[in-house]
Amino acid sequence: MDNIQQEPRQKFIKRRSPIVFFIFAVIPSVIFELLYIYFGLYELLFAIPFSIFISLHYTGYWGIKVRLKHGIPVIIILWILFTAIAVPVSYVNTTTITEPTTSHGSVMVGISPYTGYSSTHDIYANFTGLATNVTFHPSLAIYSAPDFQNQSYVSFQNTTASHSYLNLSHSFTNLPAGTYYVVATLNYSGGNITTGFIRGPINQNEFSYTLFMLYNYIPLFGLIAILYIAGLFIARSLSNSASRRHLYSR
Repeated sequence: MDNIQQEPRQKFIKRRSPIVFFIFAVIPSVIFELLYIYFGLYELLFAIPFSIFISLHYTGYWGIKVRLKHGIPVIIILWILFTAIAVPVSYVNTTTITEPTTSHGSVMVGISPYTGYSSTHDIYANFTGLATNVTFHPSLAIYSAPDFQNQSYVSFQNTTASHSYLNLSHSFTNLPAGTYYVVATLNYSGGNITTGFIRGPINQNEFSYTLFMLYNYIPLFGLIAILYIAGLFIARSLSNSASRRHLYSR
């Protein structure tokens, strides 16, 4: 331990750069994932590429090929960790979930029963923060995931929001086993207020649900990987520009 303390910081990092890089890339990224899963802070997931890049930079990994070689596997690991954290939370979550809408306000949606076989599944959506002087045309739809095949759809009569909120509910019968997306929509003259998200599983075991969630998060972590790669090329371009300016200034 004394020998380690006597080593200069840069020498210590260089000798142990794979471990130091992995720790400083993964730990902040997992924190971002936890904040998203438990508090819905979606935008923090897009800080993951910056966390990886900064960790590579300060542990002495240079060049696009080297950074791709070390960064992409970390993104894959984070994709698996994200699923491992999210599945236990969402699989046993029998309460409602509140999501922001595409406009103003929020909507709380639930399915009962949440898991297990049932001939009838009750789906409800409670919108809040609505304008009270607007006529809405509400609807509820449930889609099988991940193929988005329309399983059932129900349209309600035109109505206005009572005290800025509106409650919708409908019983869907004989839904096949699987995981579902629920979409609740309020159409009105100015457009629509809608939300769509995973809300299941219905009669789905945890192993198959885990596989589904892994598949479901591919686009999200694919986008994170694309942002990371784009950042590498932008950083190289800026570095080359700075080098040329320094050369011409002599």
